[in-house]
Amino acid sequence: MNSAVFMYTLNNALGKDVMSRPSGFATFNEFTFVRMWVMAIAAYLCLLRIDVKVTDVPADLRWILVARCAVGAVNFLLIAIALKNLPISVSVIIMGTSPFTTALLQYWWV
Repeated sequence: MNSAVFMYTLNNALGKDVMSRPSGFATFNEFTFVRMWVMAIAAYLCLLRIDVKVTDVPADLRWILVARCAVGAVNFLLIAIALKNLPISVSVIIMGTSPFTTALLQYWWV
């Protein structure tokens, strides 16, 4: 589990830097595509580490899982576009307060 959290944090930390470089570096679409595969490989390695097979997901739930992953990739793309247009100081503040905002929204929702 710790390696997945590390990979997620690494992706978020380097994402703004990669997309903020002068032309010739990654675009939003390229970064999202690479991030999707890096996170998929990290998740698969975590599953291998705890001896869980991908085929353990029931067949009727696999399409729901694929849809959730696709929605997550589109969500990340939209967030990356929004953060790219903000100054670095504001985007760091937003990313830093994200866990607290999520906790508050979960408290209100539950």
